[in-house]
Amino acid sequence: MKKLWNYIDNKNWKIEDKFRLACAIIGFISGFLGLIIWLIVRIWALNTVMWLFCFIGYPVVISFIFTYIYGCKHEFHNGKYSF
Repeated sequence: MKKLWNYIDNKNWKIEDKFRLACAIIGFISGFLGLIIWLIVRIWALNTVMWLFCFIGYPVVISFIFTYIYGCKHEFHNGKYSF
């Protein structure tokens, strides 16, 4: 998480754009992990598509909250394009 955060922070973008990118990347990663877990679990139980949405959706929502909390403690710095 810290390496990703520092990589995004080194970009010369506005803080809002950096935060959106961090939310998108972390949301995608957590959704992908939820998909992998569902693909493993569906072999034995919970094999309907509705469970797929649960396994992907909840981690994405939780990742946005986690990104917000992490962002409160480790703020992004303004790039040269900020006003």
